Order: sequence, then C-alpha cells, then structure tokens
Amino acid sequence: MYSVFKGNNVMSDQKPLLVFVCGLSFRVRIASFQAMIGGPAIYSALGVLNTGISPQLITAFGNNLTTDDRRVIDAIDPQAYSRYPVKPMPMIEWRSSAILGETGKGQLSADPEQWTKVPEIGEVADTTILVLANGDPVVYSKLLAVVKPTLIFMDVYSEWLKYRSKEVGECLRKADVVTMTEREYSLLPKLALSGITFGQDNKILVLKRGAKGVSIVVSGEVHDLPPASPSFVYSDVGCGDFLLGLIAGEFVKNRHTEPPMPLSKLVIDAYIHALQPLAHFMESSDHRNFSLNQIQQR
Repeated sequence: MYSVFKGNNVMSDQKPLLVFVCGLSFRVRIASFQAMIGGPAIYSALGVLNTGISPQLITAFGNNLTTDDRRVIDAIDPQAYSRYPVKPMPMIEWRSSAILGETGKGQLSADPEQWTKVPEIGEVADTTILVLANGDPVVYSKLLAVVKPTLIFMDVYSEWLKYRSKEVGECLRKADVVTMTEREYSLLPKLALSGITFGQDNKILVLKRGAKGVSIVVSGEVHDLPPASPSFVYSDVGCGDFLLGLIAGEFVKNRHTEPPMPLSKLVIDAYIHALQPLAHFMESSDHRNFSLNQIQQR
C-alpha cells in the first residue's frame, strides 16, 4: 500500500477515489474565433481525464451553451450539466488573444465570484481528491475549513491575489500540490505565504517558468525540468489549467507503485508524462475538437 502523508490520512489502494475538479468554466473566445466551452475547470478536468481517470466536474453553467459545448461537457462528466441548476443567464465569457504569455490576462464578461461551485460537504470523504481550478478562494477556504480530502491540487491565479490574499493563503496552507507562474509567486503577499514552506512537510510547488520549463520544489530539493515541445504554438490559453489536471491525474494514478515511489519521483514523473499531451494542447486551434478527439482516443 502506498501512503500519501497528510496528518493521519492514508490513501489506500483498496478504496475508490473520487476526483472533484472545482472551478470556473467560461465560453472562451480566442482572438476572432467562435466562442466555445472552456475555462479552468473544463481544461483541468480534461487533463485529469487524459490520464484515464474520470473526474467529477463541479462548475456552474449558463443557459446559452451550444450542442457542441454540451458534447464536451457530457464526454468529460455525463452528470456535470445536471448536477446543479443551470443559471438563468448567459454563460460568462472570456476573451483574449491566442498567446497570453506569463500574465494570463483576458477579459471576463461578468463577475466570476457568482460562478464558483464546490461539492457538497457530505460528498468530500477521506478518499476524495480536490483539484481547485481558479474559483473564488473565499468559497474554497470555507469548504476546506470543514472537510479534509486526501489530496488537494491548487492553481494560483494572480487576479485573486489582489483582493483575496487572506483566503488564498488559507487555501495554500491546506493544499498539497500548488502550481503557479514565477510572476504569481512574486506577487504573493506575505499574508498569503505566512506559515507556508514549499518543499517541506510534503507540500509541493510546481513553479511554471514558460519557455524555461518548470521548477518543482519537493522534499527540500529544487528540480528544474524542460518545457513541453510543440511543433508550433497556436495558443497557450488554458495550458496551466490543463497541466494542473494532467499532474493531478498522473500523481493519483501512480500512487499504487511497489515499492512505494518517493514523493519527488512521483511528482516529477507526473510532469514528464504531461509534456506530450500538453504540447498537443498548445498546437490545437480548436479546444472543443481537441477535447472530443482526446476523449474518443481513450
């Protein structure tokens, strides 16, 4: 049996795991192309699914999704669209250029706070994995104050740091694996970092460095690893979210190794396995078709 150390929690290979991907979903409009379903929760869930694990997608949907949008959602998680009432308003929309670079900035058509969903408290057991994909940290911190999932994967988004630093810090203290860019790390206020030491106490940091790859801080060591190598880059929109899901899925999938795999090797291998699908994602001009093609190939 392989154990992930988190207080007294032990992840047993005899128990089924539920992987909840919680966060924001948008209709994404890249450059002048048609809007399509996407956003952090969709891309992260797709990353988890790519590893062979079926996630439960916890996100909010509006009332203007197309048939093709629904096909993507149903292929990722057939219950996702019916899990919560559809909001009686158009889906929040994200607009951006095809290449975002380090800033990750785009324009949202509505306030993202009202679009964050989390699983019901009774659903989160000691065999639950949470993937927090850019939802409101206030909502997440309230959930994590009363539940203790086995593992928490979290991506940091710079815009929340401006006015949610306290709640971001509360989530960071509970998270096991955290991904963020170098710029986001530099913007973390002291309040958010208080009491947190990445690389110690089994808290892992995956620092995204763009064309320089990543630096993984784990078990008191820093491992610099190469970036994905697409033949060309059509768009980098959603790459960080997709990577979060890929790492989470590979990390969880390989927990059964015998003898037990060291924590550093577990997360490094998860990242290395993520490079090829991440390259394909960056080469795709249509994330909706990419999603369906990836799902059909499973």
